[in-house]
Amino acid sequence: MAGYSTGHPELVNGAKDIVSTNESVQAVLGQLGNTIDGLSSVWAGGAAVAFNKLMERFREDADKLQKALMDIATQMDDTAATYLQQEEEQAAEMSNITNRLGS
Repeated sequence: MAGYSTGHPELVNGAKDIVSTNESVQAVLGQLGNTIDGLSSVWAGGAAVAFNKLMERFREDADKLQKALMDIATQMDDTAATYLQQEEEQAAEMSNITNRLGS
C-alpha cells in the first residue's frame, strides 16, 4: 500500500462521511419504497403476493445496507480512537527516552 497514509482526522472524517452517505441512501430508499408502495393496490392475486415479497426483500436489503454502513463507520471510529491512543503513547515514550538521554 505504498503511497497511502492515514491519521486520526482522516479516520474520523471517513466515519462521518459514511454516516452521512448512509443517511442520504436511506432517505432515497425510503422515498423509493414509499413511491413503490403506492403501486401495491394495482397488483392482484399472485402478482400481489410476488410484489409484496419483492417489497419485503427490498426493505430487508435496505436494512442490511444500513447496518453494514453503520458497522463500517463504527469500526472506523474505533480505529481512530485506537490510532490516537497509540500516537499519544508513542509520543509519551519518545519524550521519556529523550528525557533519559538528557536532550
